[in-house]
Order: sequence, then structure tokens, then C-alpha cells
Amino acid sequence: MKGDMSTPDRLNERPIYLRSVFLMLALCQTAIHVYSDYSSVHIPVSAPAKTPEPDSRTHKLPPISMRVQNAIPRITQRCAAVCVLVALFGPFIYALFLRQTFWSWHLRFAKLIYSLPRSDARPTGYPPSKPKFMLRSFGVGFLLMLTWETTSFFFSTFLAQEPLKKDQPLSTGSKDPNGTLITGLKATRNLVKTFAFWELVLLAQKNPERRKVIFADIGREGGPAWTQMLSAALNVVQGINSRIEAATTKPRPKDEAPNPDTMEIDSLPCIAPPIKERPIFASSPPPQTRTEEIESYIDWGAKRIGQSKNPYEPPISKWKGLLKYVTPAGIPPENLNLRALFRWFSSLLQNSPIGWFFLTTFARKVNTTILGCPHSNAAVIIDAIEATTRMLVASLSEDTYGKVISGVPTTVRTFTATVNAIESFVQDHVKEEAGPDEDIEEVEIVLARLKTGLAELLSAFQLYLTDQGLSAVEHRAAQNACAKGRLLPEREERRKEQNRQVAEMEKARQRERERELEAEAEAQQKGDDGRRNDHKKDGGAEKGKDRAAKKDKDKAKQNAERRPQKRLEPQDPARKKLFQNTVPKSMGRNREMEMVR
Repeated sequence: MKGDMSTPDRLNERPIYLRSVFLMLALCQTAIHVYSDYSSVHIPVSAPAKTPEPDSRTHKLPPISMRVQNAIPRITQRCAAVCVLVALFGPFIYALFLRQTFWSWHLRFAKLIYSLPRSDARPTGYPPSKPKFMLRSFGVGFLLMLTWETTSFFFSTFLAQEPLKKDQPLSTGSKDPNGTLITGLKATRNLVKTFAFWELVLLAQKNPERRKVIFADIGREGGPAWTQMLSAALNVVQGINSRIEAATTKPRPKDEAPNPDTMEIDSLPCIAPPIKERPIFASSPPPQTRTEEIESYIDWGAKRIGQSKNPYEPPISKWKGLLKYVTPAGIPPENLNLRALFRWFSSLLQNSPIGWFFLTTFARKVNTTILGCPHSNAAVIIDAIEATTRMLVASLSEDTYGKVISGVPTTVRTFTATVNAIESFVQDHVKEEAGPDEDIEEVEIVLARLKTGLAELLSAFQLYLTDQGLSAVEHRAAQNACAKGRLLPEREERRKEQNRQVAEMEKARQRERERELEAEAEAQQKGDDGRRNDHKKDGGAEKGKDRAAKKDKDKAKQNAERRPQKRLEPQDPARKKLFQNTVPKSMGRNREMEMVR
């Protein structure tokens, strides 16, 4: 802020505080980004339809317009909440932690341009915390947060779309469509592999011309095109068996000696130079290279330790007597090692207030083992199962050379083994850890897809499986694996019972509400009837009074008619004489009254 003749130049603290607000918003947005996992592309998976339906997609995504309409209120509410918190608590955080640091940084830069006095070394007064400025910081921060949130949302939304271009798969525009698709199926990056299998599903469901081209491509390097695609898909399914086997295999204890009959001896790679044959007591030649110089220092240190009368002793050995006082509870000093300390520390974390972040729940263990980690591969697994099933079934009428049917037995064995492995793992290993509110919906969908695909393969190729090498025992095992059922049927029954109880409570609440409404209506009806009766009583009394008054009037009239009529004559003598001369005596009373008026 420029000064005048009496005041020097001074730093303006408002933009400094505004930049600190931006920093606080950036930290909040970073926490939200990590917690909500904005860096991942979320592709929903759908269970197989119980009845045939036109929409057979494995990933049923709602329209973009609907997703935008559903997300805008949520994004706006989140941005407003964060900005309100920062606007309210920002001045306190800025004054306690950031004010002096930000002031010194800006002062150091401003001194390069302006001539500032030494009194500006520290900020003075209160930080910008007036309501007007807080409202301004809220408005600017809200716009910034809204920009960040909408950018992440639209990027993720438009990225998670079907791999189509002008209603054609993306690989169609390539010079070698099949080769491009095979490269994507074998990719190591999960994002590329996900969209490659998604495209294969679309080809298997809606593109018969492309399926025929894939079946007819048998002269490719590395084998026929479909053989390579089938191998990539079965590797994805077999990955479930590998992860389950690794999770259920118990490590061999250290004290147990290895079996020499089954032990394999592999030669280790040479990681050190060969032993020198010169005399060991002779003086070493001077080093010539940087590596030899480093080796000489290491040799000197090792010789010094080895030739000393008191060789090196680790410091922990000097304090062995104190280990019993510092070791964690439940771990004797003789068993103190790194693994025991890690287990003790893990249990300590899980029992602490922040232990939720370190717990391994039933759902986490099952999803991590079956679907993979650190991110779920459910979309890839389901696409691999669906694409394999649809392509093999379509090969009955579209495979010109009859080469595809040879992969059916391998697929049936893989699907059967995977179904049995999933059910065995959930039922025998982690079933007792299942909580009442935990759900493994994606694992249930994967198992349902496997059973549905296996049943379709057995139904379509039942006449050819024996000729292709599938034994009767394997066929019976596959049929048993196709039996419909859930992983945890008792949890399903418990959920149904809970839903039934909730429905009964809702019905009882509805009946109680209807009774209250009926009681209110009845009370209101009684009140209306009482008011109507009172009104009738009041109206009858009034009518009786009217009738009595009317009778009195009629009686008075009759009495008046019976009384002799007296002629009304004017009192003025002149008018009286005129009246007597003009009014005949035979005229009635009415005529006389009119003349009087």
C-alpha cells in the first residue's frame, strides 16, 4: 500500500491472507481427493439377468445428463460446507500458524521493488477478519472449490464411457484391429486392460462380423487371435485362484527343517567379484578407479574390526538386562524380534481411536483377495467371463475352421475351479469374521457371472465335451458348481428377516397412523353434530318466538277489525269543513286514511 508524505509504504495483508485461504482450500481438496479416490475410474458392474432382457450390458451406466443432475447438488453442498469452515476458522489458523511465515516471504519479495521500513518486519494489528472480508473470501474460495470439483467429476465421467467411436469399437480404426485388441488385453496397466476387455465384451455381444474375423485370424504370430484372447481372459480368472491360494497358504515355521526330497536348489547369481589369488598379507595396490577406492575404504574398516582385540559388539547387547522392562506386554525378551514387534504394534493401532484405518474387516479381506488390490478388478474379471462365454457360444455357428471348440474344456475347468475356490475361501476361512452389516456385492456378482457362464457352456457344448477331453468326473463337478446359491446364505436369510421385521414395523406404524386419523375424524364428526344440534335448538326457539309474535300480530289485527272504526277528522275548522264536504260517509277506513295523508 503506497504511503504519502507522512506515512511510509506498507504491505497489504489482505492478499496475503487470501493466498493462505487458497492454501487451506488446497489442503482440504487434497484430503477430499484422496479420501474419495478421485484418481480412480469407477465402473459399475451388473449381475446377470434372471430372465432374458434387451439390455445385456455388463456395465449399465446411466446417461451423462442424469449423472450431472445427481452430482451437482452434492458437489455444491460439499464446496459450500468446506468454504464456510475455512471462512470461519481461517483467521484463527492464519494468525496462529501462517501469518508470520507468509508475511516474511512477501516482505522479502516486496523489498526488491519497494522501499519498506524496518517496522514492517512483523505484522501488526489483527488479521483480516471482518465479516465483509470473510464473505469475500468465502465467495472466491467457493468458486475455486467448485472449479476443482467439477473438473474432477467431468473428467472421470467422460472417461468412464464405453470404448466406442461412432458406434464402432476403438480398435476398428487401427490398421491391425485384432493385434491392437490383443495388445490391450495383455497390457500391464489396469486402465488399458479394463477398456480392452470392455471392448471385447461389446464385440462378443453386438458385432458378429468382427467375431467372424477374429475366429478366422489363425495365421498370426504367437498363435491364432482367439487363442491369445482366450489365454488373456483365462489368466484374469485364474488370478483369483492364485490370490486365494496365497492368502490361505500358511508359511512354514522357521524351526521346521526343509524336506531334502522336495527342496529345489537353484544357483544364485554372482553378485561379488571372484576371490583374488594374491597373498592376503601383502599390501594392496593403490586404487585406480572410483569403485576400487570405495572398496579400499570398506576393506580397511573390515580389517580394523576383525584384527582388534575387542571386536564389534552391537549396542543392544549391552542392555540385555533392561529388555525385560521395555519389551511390550505378552512378548518375552527371548522372543523379541521384528515380526513380534510388528504384530504388537498392529494390535496397538487397531485398538486405538484411529484403529478403523488399520482394521482388516471381512469385506476388505474378501474383496482384496478375490478382486485384487489396491483397486478392485471386478470390471476386468466380469468382462473376461462374459466375453469368453459369448465368444465360445457364438463359435458354434460362426467358427469356420472349427478351432475354437478346443478351448472349451479348459474354460470349463477354469470356471469350475474358480467357483469352488471362492466358495471354499468364504465359507471356510473368513465366514466367522462376517459382520451383520458388511456386504460383498461385487464378489457375489463375480460368482453369479461364473456360474451363469459355466451353465451356458455346459448347455451349448454338452454333445461335444466328451470328445474334446472333458471327463465325466469333471463334467459332474462343473454341474455341481453351477448350482445357484449365495456365498453366505444365512446372512441372506438374516437380511430377509430384518427386511420382514422392518416391513412389519412399517405396517404397524401405518395402522397406528390410520387409527389416529380415524379418531380425529370421529372427534371432528361428533363436534360437528353437536354444533348442528345446538344450532337446531337455537333455530327452533327462534322459530317458536317468530310464530308467537306472528300469532300476536294476527290476533291484534283481528281485534282491531272487530272494534268500531272511528272517523279521523282534521282538527282545523276550515279543513274539517272541507273534509266533511268532500268525503262521503259511505267510504271505508282506508279511503279516509288516504285522504287524511
